[in-house]
Amino acid sequence: MISRRRFLGQCGRCALALPLSGLLSRSLGAEPEGADVERWTRSVCDLCGLGEPVFIRTREGRPVDVKGIVQSRTGFGRLCPRARAIVEAATTEDRAIEPLLRRDRSTKGTLNGLEPVSWEEAWAAVANGLRSTHERHGPGGVAIASSDGETCETYSLLARLARAGLGTDHLDTPARLDALHAYDACRQVFGTEANPGSVEDVDAAGLILLVGGDVAESHPGLYYRVLDARRTGRARVVLLDSRRTVAAAVADLHLRVKPGHELAVVNSLAAELASPSDDPASEDWRAWLRTERATIAAAVRAGGLGARDVEAVAHTWREARNIVTLVGPTALGAASGAALARAVAQLHHATGQWGGPGRTCLFLPRGANATGAVALGIRPGRLPAGGRLTEPTERDKTAAAWGTEPSGLPERPGLPLLEWPAAIENETLGAMLVLRTNLAAEMPDAGAWRRALTQAFTVASSTHVPTETTVFADVVLPLALVSGESSGTMMTLDRRCQSLQAEATPPGVAKPAEQILVELARTVLDADSMARSFSDVPTEWDRWRGLAQGTPFDADGIPPFRLSQELDVPWPCAGEDEPGTARIDASSAASPVFVPTPLVGQMADDDALLLVTGPLREHLRSRVRTGRASELHYEAPVAKLEMHPGDASALGFADGDWITVESEVGAVTARLWATDRVIPGVVFLPEHFGFLSDLQGGSSTQKEPEGLAHLVTSSELVPGVGSPTGLQVRVSVRKARRRDMRRRGV
Repeated sequence: MISRRRFLGQCGRCALALPLSGLLSRSLGAEPEGADVERWTRSVCDLCGLGEPVFIRTREGRPVDVKGIVQSRTGFGRLCPRARAIVEAATTEDRAIEPLLRRDRSTKGTLNGLEPVSWEEAWAAVANGLRSTHERHGPGGVAIASSDGETCETYSLLARLARAGLGTDHLDTPARLDALHAYDACRQVFGTEANPGSVEDVDAAGLILLVGGDVAESHPGLYYRVLDARRTGRARVVLLDSRRTVAAAVADLHLRVKPGHELAVVNSLAAELASPSDDPASEDWRAWLRTERATIAAAVRAGGLGARDVEAVAHTWREARNIVTLVGPTALGAASGAALARAVAQLHHATGQWGGPGRTCLFLPRGANATGAVALGIRPGRLPAGGRLTEPTERDKTAAAWGTEPSGLPERPGLPLLEWPAAIENETLGAMLVLRTNLAAEMPDAGAWRRALTQAFTVASSTHVPTETTVFADVVLPLALVSGESSGTMMTLDRRCQSLQAEATPPGVAKPAEQILVELARTVLDADSMARSFSDVPTEWDRWRGLAQGTPFDADGIPPFRLSQELDVPWPCAGEDEPGTARIDASSAASPVFVPTPLVGQMADDDALLLVTGPLREHLRSRVRTGRASELHYEAPVAKLEMHPGDASALGFADGDWITVESEVGAVTARLWATDRVIPGVVFLPEHFGFLSDLQGGSSTQKEPEGLAHLVTSSELVPGVGSPTGLQVRVSVRKARRRDMRRRGV
């Protein structure tokens, strides 16, 4: 782990390097000069939810360097360690370079059994597997899991292929864990299914409220802006988080509330701050807060805080003219995540802290294009541009744009991602297409996912092999990277559309995701007309723009040629001569729908330890890419179990002991780090560490047990919400035994 002092030093070096990045270009269309440069190409770093624009330098079709773009509204050309490593991650020796086929399904879950084949043989195997699944289970027997960092063109093709081609609505992304219910809260309160403000609002804020200190871990580039605002004295910083992370170093006030009780603090803060309103819905909410005030206060106390703590935040809020709240993905992924997002949004709306510079709340997804996944309908029951699958007029509109009949679309919403393992076990689902996401390591209850991948016919498209998912796949398709190797459009977390250009050549016979989907459609679809409709990928952006016209997603003024000339344009944007809407305000937002935010997901007052899992600043998800970059890997090579020294002493543990953590769904073993970064009663294990996804091949080379936190998390869903209950899970701990040290899972 990097020390706090060293990390802050890196932040400073990034700031000093800012003028140097201006040497790249004075305009987006010009290539920077240099004797050793062949070509610089615009792209996007897809290693966090910011989607920072970058220049990638290529030589003979291979990426050799990366630089920030000084015109960037996000990072002003400063790149975090992850972004600086995207070139090395692209050039590792274990890139997927050819299709692989498993002829003997009994070898699933091992490093053996996959053999190289031609594209023709791979497509034949995929077609046979999907047709066999269709015969046994019907059109709804196939499920498609995509990453939340694909291009919008890929998402458009994927939505059409799933619903109009394969007839399935089982279509979802890892954004299920953080972004989906947060963006639902934005739709209810602000009228748009995305963040209402801009990352630039951080610069104009007088108070920055961090709900979850993993902002510095999950979105380092955004943390740099928080750091700048604090160092220059422009803003005060209040941190609401149980852990003492890097962000605690800049906080004026750090409230170490127990995990799951952040919602109680936000509700208590709302009860202090919400003023009378003419809006009946707002008044209903204020009445609910008054009714539940005693319950909320009790929950705050159970979280380890008191009325004075809440009043201190309320006092700071009243004094600040402009306020920005940043909610991290760990808090959003907890059982209370959906209710927490709604409470934060309602608090900003009720206090007038939205719609102007420095006034907004931003929910931070992990995926680089989670906003695009939502906008393009990559979730069960939802069509592009916010359409509902069950609404006849929206079905008709979408079917017409897709060139098919409404009757050809699925009639009922599909299952959310976390319900797929159970559906495969009871044979409701029979096949999965997995696009650039490592389900066996990144999803809660990883053991259930591994059993599901073993049972189902699985096609995995991956940039690297092996991963925890490809060792269970029947067919592996080699995939080009998004950054540098793919063209298209992506959306940032603050709704800015930006263009990607491909200059680097994927290794071997690997192909961009959209090309793989086009060939998949031609292979498995019976209707020639439908297959032919997938041939013109560049029109997919315009196809979505047509569906979004007149909706809150309106991008009619953002044609492809405009994005080639401008760095980014936010939607809604109805005309090509308009700058786009950086901030949603009351003039464009719908009437808010205020919903009570019940106190769910609290940590019970018992003797059990609570395991919390979350990100490290060095890695993204299961390290399929970041773990293969040497600087990032060696800064954080293994999982460490953080436990308070008092808890460790009481249990007879010493720093460095191997500890086995057990929950109702499984067990995981990791080295103990006795540290006051966590509060008593809570242990933390980073979410990234699996069996294969790092520079040295993970546990298979290091001879260490598999430190994957998701072996003990739960995929159970909050009723009526769809967010997981088990990313914060009650566990027992003990010293590891000899059998615990054996490799788990694979």
